[in-house]
Amino acid sequence: MEPIVTVRDELFNSGILHTHRTSLFSTHKNAFSGEQFIQWICQHKEIESEEAVKIGTELLTKKFIASIEKQDSPVFYGEAKAYYQVINHDGEKNALNGGPSQNCKVEDPAELAESLRKLILALYSDNISPDGKFFDKTKYILGGKLYSLNEIENGILRANKRGPTMLFAPFGKSDPRLNVILEKTEPRIHFALNCGAKSCPPIKTFSAENIDSELQTATEAYLELDEALQVDEEAHVIHLSSLLKWYSSDFGNNAEEIVRWVLQNVTYEEKKEALERLLEDGTWKVQYLPYDWGHNGSD
Repeated sequence: MEPIVTVRDELFNSGILHTHRTSLFSTHKNAFSGEQFIQWICQHKEIESEEAVKIGTELLTKKFIASIEKQDSPVFYGEAKAYYQVINHDGEKNALNGGPSQNCKVEDPAELAESLRKLILALYSDNISPDGKFFDKTKYILGGKLYSLNEIENGILRANKRGPTMLFAPFGKSDPRLNVILEKTEPRIHFALNCGAKSCPPIKTFSAENIDSELQTATEAYLELDEALQVDEEAHVIHLSSLLKWYSSDFGNNAEEIVRWVLQNVTYEEKKEALERLLEDGTWKVQYLPYDWGHNGSD
């Protein structure tokens, strides 16, 4: 059998794809029925229907197509009422993980992580543009659906909230990607994500098993830095990273709630005690630190 990615490309140019309407306001582009697929591939490949179903199942399993009615179904049905959709064929070509898997030698995990870190730093230095388009154009396929970096941050991790430069939330009411967003925003992600600027938190690796403790460690480490938090007791001023200004709603509804969130998460004793004294005194104000957008591309 030909590589399944080739079959996907041939399917896209087969002529059987159309826009399928599931409700008054919901349509799906590049759709086809299971019956149409079976008829097309049996004729195109000169195979029997049993083999055609196997190919359809492989396309489904490898996330090249998705069931419209049953998003997570691993079973391909060759029926007239079973509708499928080719997944983000155009955008997928630009996804960093959109090509076929390669059979390469597996490196030592620590060496691979260090190599990736250096490559990412070089990528930031060479490609991040002042207009921020990098974060909309750089994409990954996750669970068979396409996500830009902005959609991962503001759509999934921030529970579908508008970013500082966005007019609307990333996902509309009928977007199937709403199924994977967090129930509520996790503020600590702002100290784990790195956009390549010098004022960003350091690049770190995270694991599914220990994500909570790793996020907490990243948060505490960032709040130790003067780029993130400075407490001037004499002037009664609390200087915070501009991250807490741009994403203020993630940390609290007002300045006091934001500062108390910081107090709860800072572990550096000198800063923590100074914050406590200012909050107890009650006469303080917040000022936000300038953000250094210079590329953090050095090793």
